[in-house]
Amino acid sequence: MSKTAIYSRVSSVGQNHESQEREVMAFATRAGWYNVEVYRDTISGKKDVREGLTLLLEDCKAGKIERILAYKMDRLGRSTQHFLRLMDQFTTLHIPVIFTSQGISTEKSNPVTQFFMVILAGFAEMETAQRSERQMAGIANRRAKGLPMGKPGFPQEVQDKIVELNLKGLSQRDIALELKVSQSYVNKKLKNK
Repeated sequence: MSKTAIYSRVSSVGQNHESQEREVMAFATRAGWYNVEVYRDTISGKKDVREGLTLLLEDCKAGKIERILAYKMDRLGRSTQHFLRLMDQFTTLHIPVIFTSQGISTEKSNPVTQFFMVILAGFAEMETAQRSERQMAGIANRRAKGLPMGKPGFPQEVQDKIVELNLKGLSQRDIALELKVSQSYVNKKLKNK
């Protein structure tokens, strides 16, 4: 039997899910949806991989979910593009999503929501184009100034210290801890010395 999924996300451990879930659960009760499961994440919305969201997607693909409720749109998507990718997956699976505090539902019978999704898609395209333009401008600026491209490395003193500590017999792990660099960086520098 399919169920109604509630997705709830807060950004940090100091916050709680209670206010979101209370409102969304009341919405489900008013609609007569009693077979409800809550999927929770306590993580920044900027993170693509979230345990609760991953489990929700798996259950959707397995045909266990009839509809998804969330308090607001920003609880679900990481960015406009991420949000639209999620919405596309739910649409493909024929699972409507309802944002209870915003009165938005992706049911096909709702032309206002369809229009809103088209507007969001336009913003996503613009966001991508602007990001690309900024990156190209930054690259051109660095080239014009004769600056090196790519991620900056550690100062030469840190690289020299890695070799020095290695000669003293410290393990790569201990060197990494002492210099506050990754162990893979230490390994790479010792291979290239």
